[in-house]
Amino acid sequence: MLKQIEAGEKLSTLGKELNIPLTTLCTWKKKKQHIQENATLSTVWTPHGRRKRSWGSKYPELEHALLIWFRDMQSRTPLVKIDHKMAMARADL
Repeated sequence: MLKQIEAGEKLSTLGKELNIPLTTLCTWKKKKQHIQENATLSTVWTPHGRRKRSWGSKYPELEHALLIWFRDMQSRTPLVKIDHKMAMARADL
């Protein structure tokens, strides 16, 4: 949306298309730099294109290893559901 504003699209037109109040768009335009900085630092995109906030981790190496294991398990057996019991059993090995 910020790219559309930068391209010169009128805020009123953009607001009508996206059903966003003009005041909100003006605020976003004014705080564009702040929004972009924060979005790149703490945003995670889901497979469905939704954004989620991501806060720092106490154990980034552990989370990275768990993510690798999880993706490996999904690629081997995509129909098997992986729950916390399976993950905890694997952690004990």
